[in-house]
Amino acid sequence: MTVYNNALVDIPDDEGVHIKTAGAKSEKYVYKHVKYFRNIEGKPRNKSKAIGKFDTSSGKMFPNSNYFELYHVDLSLPDVSVWDYGYSYLILKVCRDMGLLECLTRAFGEQRAMDIIVIASYIIREGSAMDGIDDWLQRNYFMNYSRLLTSQYTSKIFAALTAGQINDFFVDWVKAAMGAGTVCYDVTSISSYARQMSSIERGYNRDGENLAQFNIGMFCDENSKTPLYYNRYNGSLTDKTNLSYVLANAKAVGINRVKMVVDGGFGGEECFTSLCDLCDSFIAGLPPHLKECQSILIGNSRLEFLPHFYKTTS
Repeated sequence: MTVYNNALVDIPDDEGVHIKTAGAKSEKYVYKHVKYFRNIEGKPRNKSKAIGKFDTSSGKMFPNSNYFELYHVDLSLPDVSVWDYGYSYLILKVCRDMGLLECLTRAFGEQRAMDIIVIASYIIREGSAMDGIDDWLQRNYFMNYSRLLTSQYTSKIFAALTAGQINDFFVDWVKAAMGAGTVCYDVTSISSYARQMSSIERGYNRDGENLAQFNIGMFCDENSKTPLYYNRYNGSLTDKTNLSYVLANAKAVGINRVKMVVDGGFGGEECFTSLCDLCDSFIAGLPPHLKECQSILIGNSRLEFLPHFYKTTS
């Protein structure tokens, strides 16, 4: 089996990859399980293939032909005369300058942080479908990044991101990115044909599409226009129902001293109580003719009533 000693690559971190000592010189090689089965006694067994030689100085490996075959990597450079680099250079520079790369690395580790940035770069440039990311990566150069991601492998990356890691990232990112000015919050719905995702439900579709959806609430820094934190929730939940949970979660990651301006859709004693508890202050638009709204305003000493003024013309 030919080992390509002129090329170092990252050791794949997917299932079944392991390192063991082999050969007369007791050198370390990287193996991957390629088959799982049970023997005649019903005991689980597996078959492995060597995919490279472990390099102790770098923690990477020199790949062999099995690696290129199993991971669908071409032995040669892609069939293009020039690599695209301007877009990827700009992405990495922005991520470094903003401190985003540093925050991602602390939360997810160096390799996973780069995976996330590369996937996000692809989504921004090409759209959210992952089935073309391997072809795209063979045309676009990311410095010090040697993975060739596939649609299947990106699914494993998404599944590996834990709630604790995501929360740690947002806590770190809010500290780095939030300025001293106003933080804005808005909600949108995203339509989907998916049938296996539990958060995809029928609800108020802001695009007027006859599809199920999930909802996203986003906090942004008004001055820099930088997204700070998002909260995803089921498509059937109304904004009013979910607002208290969104604000509580935002407070937990460091978005404090919130001042809210909400429309009449948030009218209701329970929602107002949550706003009082979780915000420094808020302004709500209310239809003045509703008795319930009048009683809430009059009966709650923590609320200040601003009367409506009407102008007529002859």
